Amino acid sequence: MDETKPAVFDRLCSAEINGVHTNFVFQQFQNKIFLLITQNRKIGNVFTVRFEAENLEDYPFGETPAVTPPLNIIHFFGEDTDEIRSAVQFIICNSKLKRSTKEVMISLGLNEINGKCLKEIVEFLENLV
Repeated sequence: MDETKPAVFDRLCSAEINGVHTNFVFQQFQNKIFLLITQNRKIGNVFTVRFEAENLEDYPFGETPAVTPPLNIIHFFGEDTDEIRSAVQFIICNSKLKRSTKEVMISLGLNEINGKCLKEIVEFLENLV
């Protein structure tokens, strides 16, 4: 009889973000990265993010805060607002994910989206990714 091992994520952890218990799931696949960030224990939405720039190594991340490479953000399901898309872009462009050549599938379920919360998420991702 074949025994199948249970699926295990690369990283499954939690942290206090802006005073709220937040769960993180991180999984790398051959051609994608899956990242779930939730404060309400469910998948609220799903987006895929891909950089359109050919060579991100030479891109001046951080030199000018308002400058980011062109992103292709596609919404699959759940809530889709400008605020959520901006949060997704902020997280991708300010974390180690900005150096990934893989498409990122991200679900973001936050009770409140603000600068403090997003900066704490990016800081936490530095050790997770």
